[in-house]
Amino acid sequence: MATVQDTNFEYFAQDDFRVRKPDIKIKLDGEAIQGEELTGVATLKNPLPVALKKCQFIIEGPGLTSQLKVKLSESIQPEAEGSATFKMVPKFPGRSTIAAKFVSKELEDVDGFLNLMIAPKKEDANGTGNAS
Repeated sequence: MATVQDTNFEYFAQDDFRVRKPDIKIKLDGEAIQGEELTGVATLKNPLPVALKKCQFIIEGPGLTSQLKVKLSESIQPEAEGSATFKMVPKFPGRSTIAAKFVSKELEDVDGFLNLMIAPKKEDANGTGNAS
């Protein structure tokens, strides 16, 4: 609020804005196959002008019975990226989602998602039904 000099007029202005938080990018190493270990990496770029301290990624996905918490050993400097590698074994074929959340002392409530298709288990040489 401000008062305009030489008048009895008071001025009030309000702006509403929303700060957009960064996205977590999730990449997988290879194809997601039922019953086979799947490795992924969750990455976040620090958008703040200060280092992020006490950083942690929380991963949920197929084959995980509980949340996987990955604490980073170092702070993430401004404009730098922090990442966490995770492994899981999908138990069922079909559509699924991997969700990642990021929390730190300076930045929280950041998340990212990756929708994926889990392929059915590969048959072994005896299970294909092909006769030679």
